[in-house]
Amino acid sequence: MTPGALRHALALLLCACHVGCDNGSPAESQYDSDWRLVEDLVLTGTADSVFFSISGIAVDSAHKVYVLDGFGRRVHVFDADGSHLWSIGRRGEGPGEFVLPQTIAIGPENTVWIGDAMLRRTSVFNGADGEFLETHSAPWMGRSLQGLPFGPDGRYTGWIVRFPLEDSHGSLEISEYYPVNIDFGSGRADTFPPFVQDGGLKRFGEALSPYAPRSYLHLDGMGDFWFSDKHEYRLHRRTLSGDTTLSVGLDEAPVPVDDEDFTALRQSMKNASPQEVEKWIAALAKTQTKPMFYGFLSDGHGHTYVFPRTVSAPAGTAVDVFRHTGQYLGRMAFPERVDFGPGSFVGFATREHIYVAAELRLQPAVLRFRIER
Repeated sequence: MTPGALRHALALLLCACHVGCDNGSPAESQYDSDWRLVEDLVLTGTADSVFFSISGIAVDSAHKVYVLDGFGRRVHVFDADGSHLWSIGRRGEGPGEFVLPQTIAIGPENTVWIGDAMLRRTSVFNGADGEFLETHSAPWMGRSLQGLPFGPDGRYTGWIVRFPLEDSHGSLEISEYYPVNIDFGSGRADTFPPFVQDGGLKRFGEALSPYAPRSYLHLDGMGDFWFSDKHEYRLHRRTLSGDTTLSVGLDEAPVPVDDEDFTALRQSMKNASPQEVEKWIAALAKTQTKPMFYGFLSDGHGHTYVFPRTVSAPAGTAVDVFRHTGQYLGRMAFPERVDFGPGSFVGFATREHIYVAAELRLQPAVLRFRIER
């Protein structure tokens, strides 16, 4: 199987195994915390169209909400009350147009920065009215990663991603993420030592289990990034220069892979050959437990929010809160269970709110939760 086909198959399999769900609900799991979450906004699209897919969420200092619809090749902008203001971009290769938009970030003076992985460039828009401003060529752009790429100094952190075995073996076994810190004013770009990720192929053979161990990376907006192997409830903070300065975690039990996951996998591969199905089944059988969290977010003000999937905190029921210093502040329950949907976790955090991409009656949506302390 080619690397491109493997990536496509993995995306389909993630959708399938998303059907198999963990047991539990907020009502059944009472969490002890002085913090709580209150849902106060739901976005499902504009008056003209629903969201096709949600690839990114961002919020500016004026509390406008930006929803990047990757398949729709547009960014929809809403005010704090959820009223649609305007939409940015369209499909194409011209100025302000997108082919494969994957990242969105708020830059200095509420400018909106949208990274296009196919065109290898970042388009910049005025956050006040959506006007296109400029384009920056981005030879440093790699995989889209969660987080806040603009640091306190106004410099932007992008990533070069390499697969060192791909050229000779067609393998995605190892990924190397090279942080690139960019000053767009002067054009200076500093490259730092790579973060190396084991993609899971070495452990599970040619086919990838959707629950294979993978690293998760997140820029915290304070000059560092956090990473973790999702099969351990441990988070590590690392400087761009490569020094790990903090490790935090909780003593949690993982959720085992069960019969529902195998059933969902087989149902999703009805049109595949028996040999292909058995390869995926064999890979899934070697993965005894599910990742212990979906992802995590930083609010840029010293808090990290982790979205667990464990025996004590079933999927979509809670958020764990840590300070930037590593202190654990407690576990907040969602008012109702949140279905994060298939694929990559997408979210955004501010001092006052947590935003997550979710599925609501099979429709992509953005849910906003007010944090009450």
